[in-house]
Amino acid sequence: MVEKDCVGRLGISKNSYERVRYMPKPLPPLELLREYLAFSPEGVITVRKRTNYGDRRPIGSVAGTHHREGYIQVQFFGILYLAHRLVFYEKHGWCPPIIDHIDGDGTNNRPDNMRPATKAQNRANGRKSILAKPTSSKLRGAIWHKGARKWMSAIYSKKKTKYLGLFETEIEAHQAFCKAARDIYGEYFKP
Repeated sequence: MVEKDCVGRLGISKNSYERVRYMPKPLPPLELLREYLAFSPEGVITVRKRTNYGDRRPIGSVAGTHHREGYIQVQFFGILYLAHRLVFYEKHGWCPPIIDHIDGDGTNNRPDNMRPATKAQNRANGRKSILAKPTSSKLRGAIWHKGARKWMSAIYSKKKTKYLGLFETEIEAHQAFCKAARDIYGEYFKP
């Protein structure tokens, strides 16, 4: 049995062995956010009023620091929040579990640069990760197939891998991946 808290986020299961999906931490009340923080149309958050939780930032200064994953994080009443979640929440009055930065820049928190997304949609516009398992190609969707001595292309969607074929060149394999990704993800796909 999974309980929901006041924001609608999945909470901790009563049975500690039951697996619970990750959901972001609940956000503070909107009125409280607006009382202590100011939100600009460019997505910049500034300090309007200081909290009593060791907050030494001067009033009017930009709130937040850079997060290790390329986002900006803001400490509010001793709790760290991702700035893009606060900006989206302040603008729309609600916050989805996953927010997609349309231009792919995690520090660009303009409200018109953010949209709600599913995990798959958010992954669709990502770049090839330098942390991912190394492959022989710098292009997304192109993998060198040693046995066939050709470039292979495949795409993962709806918990299944779809084989797209073998190609003579790396660019052909990448193009096949891009075509399939556009069909599956639509506007969320970015090559």
